[in-house]
Amino acid sequence: MAQKNIACINATINPDRHPLIYYPIDDDDCESVSFYENNGCAVSTITLNGKPHRFALVPTETQEQADRFNREFSYLQQQEQHSLQQKMDNEVSYDQVVEDGYHSAVAHNDPADILLNLAAIKALACELNSLPEQQRCICQMVSAGMAESEMAAELGISHQALHDHKSELLRKLKILLKDYC
Repeated sequence: MAQKNIACINATINPDRHPLIYYPIDDDDCESVSFYENNGCAVSTITLNGKPHRFALVPTETQEQADRFNREFSYLQQQEQHSLQQKMDNEVSYDQVVEDGYHSAVAHNDPADILLNLAAIKALACELNSLPEQQRCICQMVSAGMAESEMAAELGISHQALHDHKSELLRKLKILLKDYC
């Protein structure tokens, strides 16, 4: 099998063949495998870092085009893994909530809602900490209940610039926290 993998990888360098885009396929995605095979694309399993991965091998016209697509797929896969890791980092267990002092007999809230709220709060704190200093400052001023005119004066920017910064900040946070809303 390793021999087959080496042959697939070398096919991208062979000048007699079309360069290939390695399009990742989930292991259990039989429909995609059938689709690619029915449309003349080879599907191969390639071992990366000791773990097998399935790819559709899609021919392209130029090596530059194949390289560009392969870099983009790699980037998207890294983004997806990062997003999944962040979700896992923000998970909260019911046992941990109880250990931290939650008593279901006293509270009138659904424990599932509490866990969701805690996960959302952890995710929000993580995202707020990753913001540039000026955007974190704006968030702190908003949470303190400051008027926009006061915030603009303290930051030394116009009211319109502050409004634009706030709008952009809220748009960014909405995207970053879409899985928690």
